[in-house]
Amino acid sequence: MKGYFFSYFNINDLSDGYEGIKSKIRMQLEVFSGFSEIHFVCNRSEYTCIHKIISRIPWAKTNCDWEFKTEYAEADYIYIRKIAIDRPLIKFIKKIKIWNPNIIILMEFPNFPYDKEFRGIRNKPYLLKEKLYRRFLKEYVNRMVVYCPIQFVFGVKTIQTRNGIDFSKIEIAKNSINPSEIRIIGVANLHYTHGFDRFIYGLYEYYRTDQIHMKIIFTIVGMGSHYHYLKSLAAKFKLEEFVIFKGTKKGRDLDQEYENQDIAIEALGTCRQDINVSSSLKSREYMAKGLPMITDIQIDVIPDDYNFVLRVPKGEMPIDMKDVIDFYHRVYDDACIEDIKKDIRELGLKTCDIRRTMKPIVDYIIEEGKSSDERNEK
Repeated sequence: MKGYFFSYFNINDLSDGYEGIKSKIRMQLEVFSGFSEIHFVCNRSEYTCIHKIISRIPWAKTNCDWEFKTEYAEADYIYIRKIAIDRPLIKFIKKIKIWNPNIIILMEFPNFPYDKEFRGIRNKPYLLKEKLYRRFLKEYVNRMVVYCPIQFVFGVKTIQTRNGIDFSKIEIAKNSINPSEIRIIGVANLHYTHGFDRFIYGLYEYYRTDQIHMKIIFTIVGMGSHYHYLKSLAAKFKLEEFVIFKGTKKGRDLDQEYENQDIAIEALGTCRQDINVSSSLKSREYMAKGLPMITDIQIDVIPDDYNFVLRVPKGEMPIDMKDVIDFYHRVYDDACIEDIKKDIRELGLKTCDIRRTMKPIVDYIIEEGKSSDERNEK
């Protein structure tokens, strides 16, 4: 078999961040290569100031070039990681299907539903474009790949799976207990939906009182649209000593940031999205590192009563540091750190290793490919 993987993110470009997403795509390509010949296509278009204006026009491309090539249509399957749905995309997959009616087209939705992500007046034209063109997907797409329990997306049947990573490529983090200090890490492509501001507000409320039982340090790793806001918030509250910004890290540098961290922040701003269950890549990475987590949403692979996750209330209120301190003591007091890390990592390995989570997708492509061959023989 032969397939093409289309993505806005260039896995070979190390300069523009998004390393978590690129790492996942590399892992997916490795899985696809286990049963087929797979080719990666980065179709990101040039994004100039003029294009920022033109891209809001209903019939204009948003941010990807969808150039038809016969080698795409001659493949057995096409896998598209959704970034934007616009007229050029619909024209592309329509032409592919006309050229090869038996080709399998799958579209992955990293986040669903996603309409609330189009914040502000400037982004409304993009949402209107999505709503205008996504109704045509059902005519050309065989399956939607989603990470939530939903059977149809825009009239197309789904393959429901979970986000996964390659646990064999991530080393467990090492840390030692400091009885007077709690070290918290948040690694993200910083966006307002991560809700890190709620934790900074919580630190402000904690340090402005005289009830400081332990030093709490929050290390933020990553850049993104919310970076400057978070940094200004920490400066406004005079928390520079307790909120540390490390910028984008990858590889061994990222591994070093995980060393000697006690707890990780998964997500605290899900009230700003329309989701009830998280299947984030970040939760998988934290599990591979063996780190307990704080989140405001159910994580799909973790039981509600799991000892190593603190569920805080959804909303805009500051995170209560007393809850964080109590959670820290529940996890680490009179416990073996190595056993804690092993427990967390093994749960992740059993539930969200990339080979396990990609299996429903691989099985569908192989079975649908066999059915197509049988139809052609008849």
